[in-house]
Amino acid sequence: MPDSRSGEPGPEYFVTRRGRMEVFDDRAVFFPSDGSPTVRVSAPEESSDARGDDGSTTPAPATSPAIGPGGLTQAEIKAVVQQADTQVKASSTGGKGLTPRQVNTLQSLLAVPGQQLVPPATAQGAVSSSFSDPSGQITLVFSNGSMLMLGPQGNILSQTSPAAFAATSMSISPWAVAAFIATAVVSAGLAVLLLVAGILMLRHTPIARRLHLIYCWLKIPAAVAGGVSFAYVMYEMMNGFGAAAGMPARIGWGTAAWAAIPAALSCIYPVALLIALNTRSVREYYHSVAAGE
Repeated sequence: MPDSRSGEPGPEYFVTRRGRMEVFDDRAVFFPSDGSPTVRVSAPEESSDARGDDGSTTPAPATSPAIGPGGLTQAEIKAVVQQADTQVKASSTGGKGLTPRQVNTLQSLLAVPGQQLVPPATAQGAVSSSFSDPSGQITLVFSNGSMLMLGPQGNILSQTSPAAFAATSMSISPWAVAAFIATAVVSAGLAVLLLVAGILMLRHTPIARRLHLIYCWLKIPAAVAGGVSFAYVMYEMMNGFGAAAGMPARIGWGTAAWAAIPAALSCIYPVALLIALNTRSVREYYHSVAAGE
């Protein structure tokens, strides 16, 4: 950039996707493009009293900037790390806190430009809760809704923020939604059929057993199809959230459970009804009713 009117050399400037940075000889200024507060850092001044015998000056000890790149002071970063350590100790079975590598990772993340884990001036009570397992993996939940999952070696397993979830587009296959709606409509129709069969059974009508059998043989495949379609819809929804957290899509035991549990619960009554309708006493009863007519 051009020199100033006072004769100071103009700064070098850099324009990036995250914002614009101007670098002077003794200071630098960063203007974030997302509207975050401007970050200013400066080099330590030389002490005029620290002179050697030869007249040379000794620079004063370097001090860390009051405001870090992430908008938090060093004291605020330290306070957030202490909160996280306390939360992890409370949630772990052995009372173990953060490992040194996890501390270093958390400090680095809090100093990243534009970090969204802890907004500026919200360090007090920034960590709302935490979860840990025996392997040393921890999950930190921040008061603004952000989440951070760290491995025992300080590696980042996932990192989410409310903005990431808001920007996530839920892409669900229309065929999965159509199949789920179709199975719901079929189930409603079968419920009406079951009601009619029950009324006819109370009237001792021979066709009641046949309608019950039709209901059972249609309800079981409809329940299986409904469970599979429900599992696929839930699978795509969870993968949408997983994409925001940077986690790969995968089909695991959870997806199988979404299909198996609803289908199994829906099949309990028709299976029990099939067994009851095919017992000898029930068959003889309906044969006698049919013969009586």
